[in-house]
Amino acid sequence: VINISGGSISRCKITLNVNGFSNVDTTNPNDCKITGTPTVYGTYPVTVEITDTIGRTASKTLNLVIQPNPVKIETPSLPYGYENQPYQVALTASGATGSYIWTAKSWDLDNDGDADLRLSSTGILEANQDNPSDPATKVLDVPAGTYSITVEVCDANYASECTSKTYPFTVLSSSSGSGGGGGGNATCSFGNPITVQNQGGTRYTAQGIWILGVCFLTSSCSQFTSITLSSSSECFAVYTSSRCRSRNLEAVYSYNDAFNTDSNSDCTVIYNNGSLNDN
Repeated sequence: VINISGGSISRCKITLNVNGFSNVDTTNPNDCKITGTPTVYGTYPVTVEITDTIGRTASKTLNLVIQPNPVKIETPSLPYGYENQPYQVALTASGATGSYIWTAKSWDLDNDGDADLRLSSTGILEANQDNPSDPATKVLDVPAGTYSITVEVCDANYASECTSKTYPFTVLSSSSGSGGGGGGNATCSFGNPITVQNQGGTRYTAQGIWILGVCFLTSSCSQFTSITLSSSSECFAVYTSSRCRSRNLEAVYSYNDAFNTDSNSDCTVIYNNGSLNDN
């Protein structure tokens, strides 16, 4: 609503160029307002021109600031880690402009003075202790138990648009299994191929590469019965029609989504009409 003082309005004109809004030209003072649903973010000039009942005019240019949608951390939970085993998981976010910077951080989980877990600015959470038997890999050199970590992510284009989330992080003894993402006798480690089976209605899919929260499709569209995500950088999109276009898009999932869903750690998950479930 545009607030006006002094005199009686006989005409109100509001001029702006913002997707989701229309210009206003009215003789009804009650309609001297901007209404609509913005589809873009940014700062836009709005010019208001008022004419009173004796023909006098006044105008002013104001700034309309449209903020992006809030940033949201999408990773629902962290897969289990195992003592003296490698650990890596890619955190995901949504909202705002779609480009994110995670606050790089490390955690000394057992308070021995050494960082056990670290988070990169790209959202990769991984073990940080040297592996005595293989210097090229990092492992979780921390006693079995449940710890707490808090991660933060900000929009790359709006530094003030940030959010954080606290996770319980469970480390199991090496005798419970190896890898991550499930309970005892786990066999599916992060990075192992994961099979996704469609048990819902007829669907179509295309696979791609997951880069900064976006699935860039690299394969052609085909009927979805079963697919395999061969590496942690892969992803897939599911469509309700053989014409695999955005209007028919039902869901997009990354390798990390499938890995986190695989609670029994057998490297197989089920797709059913828009959702991933363990088999």
